[in-house]
Amino acid sequence: MKHKFGIITFPGADFYDLKFALQDILEQNVIEIWYQDSQIPNNIESIFVPSYAPVLPISHITNSYVFQQLKHLAKNYFYLIALGNGLNLLWYLALMPGYLSQSANNNFIAKNQFVRVENRNTILTKNLDSETAYRLPIAHQGGFTADPSTITEMRKNKQIILRYCNSYGHPTVKSNPDNSAENIAGITNKNKNIFGIIPRIDLAVDDELGNTDGILFFNNLLNSL
Repeated sequence: MKHKFGIITFPGADFYDLKFALQDILEQNVIEIWYQDSQIPNNIESIFVPSYAPVLPISHITNSYVFQQLKHLAKNYFYLIALGNGLNLLWYLALMPGYLSQSANNNFIAKNQFVRVENRNTILTKNLDSETAYRLPIAHQGGFTADPSTITEMRKNKQIILRYCNSYGHPTVKSNPDNSAENIAGITNKNKNIFGIIPRIDLAVDDELGNTDGILFFNNLLNSL
């Protein structure tokens, strides 16, 4: 069964690999939604916010009609999924509890990294093994940040869904590539319908790239819609 996904596009958005993963690898219907469009098309079942290069102020992007509409969709338990630093756009809209911090000391990181599933009760992780180390590409600058009280609340509400780990599935200091708080690599909101996945699952879907662990997350999503 084919589903209909939306990908929000804007200057600097890195969405081509995401579109390829959904449309060519998984054979789903994909609609590009320009951030300055006057409406979001009907019958879209889930919307992705891609990783991006910061060529525009974040306020300019998030003040657009489409991004403002995301806040209304989120209240109706619509599924929103941000990849990489796309998480920051949802945080700016107050839809996510944390963001990727960026400073002069943060270098751009591009490599494969192991992650472990912390919460299997979400649409993206429900059929994954909490004892397995999944290998996913990362391609971003900065690490996940939130104040200590927020992270405590996230743990309580099971909003931390992925943590960076070593090949044995153990989160360690050495296996934390970007100095994220508590090795956090993926989060969700309290209602479990909005997600920020820092690793690029869209870059791990093709045998030619030697990594297909990202398909597991997409398949969970497809089977949940």
